[in-house]
Amino acid sequence: TRQVCGVWTLQDLLGHIADWERIGVDGLRLMAVGQAPTVEYIEDIEAWNQAHAQARHGQPWGVVWADLNATRRELLEILTGMTAPLLHQPFLFPWGGEGSAHDWVSVFERHDRQHAADLQAAGTFPSAEAKA
Repeated sequence: TRQVCGVWTLQDLLGHIADWERIGVDGLRLMAVGQAPTVEYIEDIEAWNQAHAQARHGQPWGVVWADLNATRRELLEILTGMTAPLLHQPFLFPWGGEGSAHDWVSVFERHDRQHAADLQAAGTFPSAEAKA
């Protein structure tokens, strides 16, 4: 019940990451077969976040954890199977601009790092400096 990112608990945050990574996996799966990542265009990110957080509210920890792990496994499986040319092939992104599968994945990696910083700030995990 402890809030670690705004009003979100760790469970809320992990559900949020799983939901965003689902979009990442869906787009990456298309890029792995040479197609543009035609995933849902999200005009209002905050509204999307709130709707998904509300939809997950009350889910058991096991469901949230399983969703996060399944999505992460899919992401790794797709990346492992991609050839170097496909990793660097340019595609039009749904939010505008162009980028490669490598660029696509780095968006989700930055998202994870931002939330890891939230967890460190909340004292959930020690920082790298604290471990040294």
